Amino acid sequence: MLGNPQRRYRIYLATGQQWRVWYGGERSVWAIGYTIGLNGVESGVVLRTSRIGSAGELTNTVQHELGHMVTLGGTDTGGKEIVDPINGREGIAEYIGYWPRPATASGRRAAVRTIVHSAARLTSIILGELDDSASSRASNAYYGLSHFAVDCLATRSARASCWSSSRSHCDVPTSTRWRPARAFASPFRRIDTGCVAWIKQHAEPRRSAVDGGRSPDRTVGG
Repeated sequence: MLGNPQRRYRIYLATGQQWRVWYGGERSVWAIGYTIGLNGVESGVVLRTSRIGSAGELTNTVQHELGHMVTLGGTDTGGKEIVDPINGREGIAEYIGYWPRPATASGRRAAVRTIVHSAARLTSIILGELDDSASSRASNAYYGLSHFAVDCLATRSARASCWSSSRSHCDVPTSTRWRPARAFASPFRRIDTGCVAWIKQHAEPRRSAVDGGRSPDRTVGG
């Protein structure tokens, strides 16, 4: 669909010491893996093996990082930082990481629900960027919201639009700002309002027809 088939993936399994120095080291205290572009053509994945606690988390993390390779690999930003206000890059990577399960199967669902019911409230899927020094709780909610946002976009607007969206801000080196109009037929304000409502609805656990109460979340991966 993206015209970017991958013949080989390179994954570096880093120890704690290697994590701090490989490719210059990763500054984000909450990260357990990252994808880095190499020479404008290739990409490499680095995993922080000491922070991956289960086979399910490993599967999700590998699929997440390889999702970055597929959606962003080989793009040329001309050295400019990608401006991605809805954090579609991470949301799509989470979507791929959990595929074929929906965002409601994510282990981050409870964190999303907490944000929905917090005093700040959720008013937009435009999340900005996550600070490198953010807590694990904040990053959990941030990635969860990004996943839910992309799941909503894929459900409401067709999955192909999401893939188009993930690349629309970096196909042209001189213009690296995300432009939803290129990917979605409806005005973004309408999409934004609809997805906020969708997230609030789907962040809640389903009510069980058997016990008449709320079924507990199923935590899958990390």
